[in-house]
Amino acid sequence: LQTTTPAGVAAQITLTGSSIGTSPAASGPAGESAGRWADAEVRIEPPSAVDEPSWLTVTSWQGGGLVVDRLQPVAGEPGSYTTSEPIPVDGEWKTMLRLHQDDEMLGSPIYLPLDEAIPAPEVPALIGGEAVTRPVISDHQLLQREQKQGVASWLTTIAPLSVLGIALSLIALLAWGVRRVGRPLREHAPGHGGEAPGHEPEQAPARAEQPSRVATA
Repeated sequence: LQTTTPAGVAAQITLTGSSIGTSPAASGPAGESAGRWADAEVRIEPPSAVDEPSWLTVTSWQGGGLVVDRLQPVAGEPGSYTTSEPIPVDGEWKTMLRLHQDDEMLGSPIYLPLDEAIPAPEVPALIGGEAVTRPVISDHQLLQREQKQGVASWLTTIAPLSVLGIALSLIALLAWGVRRVGRPLREHAPGHGGEAPGHEPEQAPARAEQPSRVATA
């Protein structure tokens, strides 16, 4: 999927009204979505970067559920949007702004936890009315924070193609094996010109000889 990432787009994010608890927007086992939640106001710069998008949301996951909140435009303020419900900004949650329009799949982090295994630093959520400005980049870059930087671009193409080739080879090998196993069964099946092993073909009954007539004088 070919996508483009426009340059110079940023999101100014303001978080307010932090609360402890759960939100009805979260899906998942009861109690797993507890933590800090906040309302968000987002201003996109430049405002023209958003033009009839397929979606403009705040999406949160990995904290015990899934939260997808479609941003609501602020009347009279081009480029400004607000969440309709509080969003999680704590614990293991990953929360980001997501924008999809035309061939653009963009995102900007709101809160990302520290991940020492990758490693990846924490992107903190600043709550209390203080605005923070973060770049709007390819959401692929955000969703795959574990991808190492500086890897040759040809490797990220050859590697999945190699896996695909191995998978197709295994499928072809399995198909060939099934065909080999099924061939003797077809050869001995009725109507395929063969007879089952040990089956003697029936002999046509011998034609009875007719007694010869002897002419008498």
